[in-house]
Amino acid sequence: MKVDEIFGPTIQGEGALAGAVSMFVRLGGCDYRCAWCPTPATPILMADLTCKPARQVSIGEAIAGAERQPAPPRRQAPDLEGIGPLRTGRVLAMAERQAELVRVHFAAGVPIDVSAEHRFIRLESNRFVAALGLRAGDRLRRFASGGSCSLGARALRRLNEEEGGIVSHVERLPRASVISIKTDIGTYVAGGFISRNCDTLHAVDPALADTWREMSASDIALAVRRLRPEHRSGEWVTITGGNPAIWQTGLPELVTRFLSEGWSVNLETQGSVPNAAFSAATLVTISPKGPSSGMATDGARLTECVGQAGSRGVFKFVIGSDADLAFARAVAKRHPALPVYVQPVTRDNVFVGYRELCERIAGDPDLAGWRVIPQLHVLAWGGERGR
Repeated sequence: MKVDEIFGPTIQGEGALAGAVSMFVRLGGCDYRCAWCPTPATPILMADLTCKPARQVSIGEAIAGAERQPAPPRRQAPDLEGIGPLRTGRVLAMAERQAELVRVHFAAGVPIDVSAEHRFIRLESNRFVAALGLRAGDRLRRFASGGSCSLGARALRRLNEEEGGIVSHVERLPRASVISIKTDIGTYVAGGFISRNCDTLHAVDPALADTWREMSASDIALAVRRLRPEHRSGEWVTITGGNPAIWQTGLPELVTRFLSEGWSVNLETQGSVPNAAFSAATLVTISPKGPSSGMATDGARLTECVGQAGSRGVFKFVIGSDADLAFARAVAKRHPALPVYVQPVTRDNVFVGYRELCERIAGDPDLAGWRVIPQLHVLAWGGERGR
């Protein structure tokens, strides 16, 4: 198996074990492919309102992006995700990979080349949409005409909804290099357009596989014992990712080994890949991807995962919009036996919409059994890696 990091003891910040002491094993690799990437030459807007090609952006640099906000309650269009004004953040990770490309052409201004799954904001819905899913006439949120970086204070105050953001057509291109950029605010500006980044790039991007370690189940268990040499029977170890369920042979072996050594095992998964380990783990935390993630959840696969987990399963949903809450309701209704834990989106170490989420859950009798918990590890340590 590929291991991104092993750390602890620390506090589990999410779901049914929130507040409990746990060791963590983060496996590399994921079945989702968050290829939300521009080409290396695409101009990226930096915090000082200058631009540089995507390939020249470095980890730690200050970068510009748009603030993501939950949609207000009772909005007329409940699937909207709020996108706020331009703000600054930091680059957390970079990677280069090969991907299928598309060229998005506009009624005015220069086209932009991006990966087919690159996410833009469609102006009419205020939601992220894949480049390959754009249609003629779609209007995209942007800050500058033709990818220009000659921005002033006015651009910081409001989005420019000019004619240059109107899509004329989308052209498929051959596979080529693209650049993945992860920021601490969840967005950046590529070619003048607000773009979305992957939240866990270091654990899911195959381009970063050279940073992962190849380890057997016995190697992983030994590494955990070295960090917690005097663990007591029943203490927790959480296996997360990426999506650890992609390791069809290694994961069941790892769970069995931890159980034999007296650990309680919590598996975290998106519920997109069934795995025999779900039937053996002490707890299976299933976190399906909601609409705000920009990724589709396979209902049949999810049902199979829930069936394997049985009474060990719990749901954890990240709520960033009304559409996410509606999605969580629908999934929970289909699988009423599983407890439900929800948490707000965390951006720049801030819980976005936590108070509103608490009020909405508390005010709905149908959701009385749900638990609303922020990410406690973020509250204690911010976004520090290894916590």
